[in-house]
Amino acid sequence: MLGKAPPPELESYLVSYLLIITYAQYEEIVQKIVEKRVARIGPDRELHAFTSSYLRNKKNERRLGKIYVRDLGEILGRFGKPCKAKFVAEVANSVPQTQWDSIVTGRHIIAHQGAQPSMRFPDFETAYAKSQQILNAFARACGLTAQERGEL
Repeated sequence: MLGKAPPPELESYLVSYLLIITYAQYEEIVQKIVEKRVARIGPDRELHAFTSSYLRNKKNERRLGKIYVRDLGEILGRFGKPCKAKFVAEVANSVPQTQWDSIVTGRHIIAHQGAQPSMRFPDFETAYAKSQQILNAFARACGLTAQERGEL
């Protein structure tokens, strides 16, 4: 089997699994970025408790909502227009945005429509590699330092 493409149905299941796992990973990283930014408030326990409870629902699940690039911009807009503007200027209409949104769309097709994505494994590899730039841009727009971004 080495050197040959896997059967299409196997490739489809593999890509579906990778899309779901990647989306969940990205949700978690976005959540951590926001939490790191909020942690700068200082030692105000009540404010941290409020923020933490706001970011998660009663089942302790993430509450950020959708994570298309435009949605990430809206999250940053909650910190202020300059945060959102910095992010949008860096990623709007870029290859990384297209690749990020293809991962999110692929995951939505699987989770909400019960269909298999049309993405092939080489396409996923490219999308995953390029989409990392969105996480970095989001973290920079949130004001995280290089060290803080490295800790994610």
